[in-house]
Amino acid sequence: MTTALKTVLHGLLKFTNYSIELLAFTRVGDGVKSTRAYCQTKEDVPGPPAGIKAVLQDPETALVTWLTPTHPNGVILRYSVHIRVVDGGRQVDVRSISHHSPSHLQYQLPGLKKRLFYEFWITAFTKVGEGQSSPVVSLTPSSKVKASIVSFGGAQLAAWKSDVRLPCRAVGIQELKRQWLVGDAPLNQQPRLNIAPDGSLLLSTVQRSDQGEYTCVVWNEYGKDVITYHLRVQGKSSSIYSLYSLDPSVQDSKRGGEEEKKIEQICDGRLMRPGMPSILPKNLRENGSRLIHMFLGGSSLLDSLAGYVGWDTSSTAGSVPPGTPLLLMTESTQHTLQLQWKLGDDGGSPIRGFVLHYKLEHGEWEEARLDGTRSTHVLANLRCGTLYHVYVTAYNRVGSGSPSKTLDVRTRGGLPLLPAPADLLLLNSSSVALRLSIWPDGGCPMLYYVVEYAPRLMEGDNWLVVSNNIVPNRVYVLSGLKPATTYKLRIKAHNAAGSKEGNYQFTTLSLLGGTVSPSHVVTQNDGRAPLHKDVKIVLLCLLSSLIIALGFLGICFCVKKSKSR
Repeated sequence: MTTALKTVLHGLLKFTNYSIELLAFTRVGDGVKSTRAYCQTKEDVPGPPAGIKAVLQDPETALVTWLTPTHPNGVILRYSVHIRVVDGGRQVDVRSISHHSPSHLQYQLPGLKKRLFYEFWITAFTKVGEGQSSPVVSLTPSSKVKASIVSFGGAQLAAWKSDVRLPCRAVGIQELKRQWLVGDAPLNQQPRLNIAPDGSLLLSTVQRSDQGEYTCVVWNEYGKDVITYHLRVQGKSSSIYSLYSLDPSVQDSKRGGEEEKKIEQICDGRLMRPGMPSILPKNLRENGSRLIHMFLGGSSLLDSLAGYVGWDTSSTAGSVPPGTPLLLMTESTQHTLQLQWKLGDDGGSPIRGFVLHYKLEHGEWEEARLDGTRSTHVLANLRCGTLYHVYVTAYNRVGSGSPSKTLDVRTRGGLPLLPAPADLLLLNSSSVALRLSIWPDGGCPMLYYVVEYAPRLMEGDNWLVVSNNIVPNRVYVLSGLKPATTYKLRIKAHNAAGSKEGNYQFTTLSLLGGTVSPSHVVTQNDGRAPLHKDVKIVLLCLLSSLIIALGFLGICFCVKKSKSR
């Protein structure tokens, strides 16, 4: 913040794009922002290469590999490979070999001689000049070439659901053996984890659960070598993270949205070089100026820069959608379901909320949106004794995670039961009273009844509908019946869980109040014929009668014979 018309911004990164806005403010408030100005800091000499290795490829050949500088500070034009040869502590040769292939980060040195000691180091060049050198590495030629890995392990950042290749290129004589470890356990090949012919580990559509340590071990009879990768999975994000205001009163809600879309339109490839970081200058961080706004260009270095700038990037970089919740039903009543869930992985970003999805078996999906701090919820106002399908999803700043397993859960209660005929029916000569108030509801309140009847001897399905909406908890009288007549009665009872049909048969009393055969009430559900019409019973009775008759005749014969003697 300044009252002057000119200021110098300190602490900027080299060869980095910046966008600058100005606005004036008074005690009343902020004025209108200026048009954005774009600029780029100049190139400088690069930093040292991030790593270097020198190994024996065979007894007479050295292979040197290295990594690009962490801070290139410009466009890398070439590398220089420096070699020093030492014999018995005395330097016998020093040379520098220009390497003009910036993307080919290796160099072979043939013609090694035994008993000599070789040292190597690398420097990088931009148009400004030569940068700092890498550490010095050394080797001594030997006929026993041990297994060596020329790839570099270390931190590996991968976009969520992308494919990842972890190289493990190795050299050495004799047969090389290789093994990958996940943590401390040997890797078992899976559909998404495979080992390429060159020894690289291939991970397809990486998930946040794939984060961790991956170790490659290579050995032969002369020795072994090990490298370890630390894999981290982050959400796929825009090359422009967001517009940051230095005014502490401005909330996170101003990050993204339409402002971010405008930035993406402005900061295209002509203004922001891919992979090149932008950062707020130190003096502006410290005084909290409201005059200048800057934003980050796409950069995988965001996390390392965040500590320097003081931004909390936990809700953006390195985040993926949450994992899959574990959903359980803990209790149910006639009209409620109590649900509980547990989320193992928040995706690296605070959980903003949960969405509980539920529906009837043949209904439409409904949603209940819940706060991110919740782990239980009661679904209320549900239908009694009814099946519901339920699942839950969690979401964070990146998006919604995978849904939990769908639960098939039912509220308490069931279909109506059937009462005993003797409890239900009260007979006289011209009517029957239906005591619907004693009908067992199965745990869910009764809604209504449908009552039909027909004379038993009537052919076909000619039922007479008495009513299709009889209210419960009352006695309903079915009148206009004939004395001493047998009728069929069909009652369908409905509650919230569904319906149950009962079939009954009864005979009205005679005009004198007497019963007519059959004198008792039976249910049609019994399905058994009267005794005199049951063929098996009739045959059994005839056979029993015949045996008794034959037995009686036998006794008479024996008595008569004994008298004759």
